[in-house]
Amino acid sequence: PAPAAPSKEDQREAEMRAERIGCGGLRLLNAFALRSTDPSALKLAVKAGRSPVGPDNDALIASALNEHKGDRLLLAWGGDASLLDRGQTIADLAFQIHGRPECLGVTAGGEPRHPLRIPHAMDLCLLTRARDIQRAEAGR
Repeated sequence: PAPAAPSKEDQREAEMRAERIGCGGLRLLNAFALRSTDPSALKLAVKAGRSPVGPDNDALIASALNEHKGDRLLLAWGGDASLLDRGQTIADLAFQIHGRPECLGVTAGGEPRHPLRIPHAMDLCLLTRARDIQRAEAGR
């Protein structure tokens, strides 16, 4: 989850990474409508019977993907999007609409790594298909 707005430091860090890989701009989207500085807030919402996703999230993400169809697409959310299979849902949308998203490597659970949690020297790599995003919970 993200707070209401990223800190100035996080925003600048994301912009510098975008510049480093040759992007002319940056658009950040959240996987969940619920935004909080505490990642456990997502799980608590689910436990309380509330959806942290929101009714319009997928449509808004799809709209943004369509707007930037010809641009580079970097999937980068870390492990927090495994809840409710959000990472897979977003990856599926990205492959359907955009084609070939890139990432900065994957977590142990198969999620695209979060850019603020890795060294600057990480190179981009292509995801070959949406199913490359595999859940850490697979096999339960």
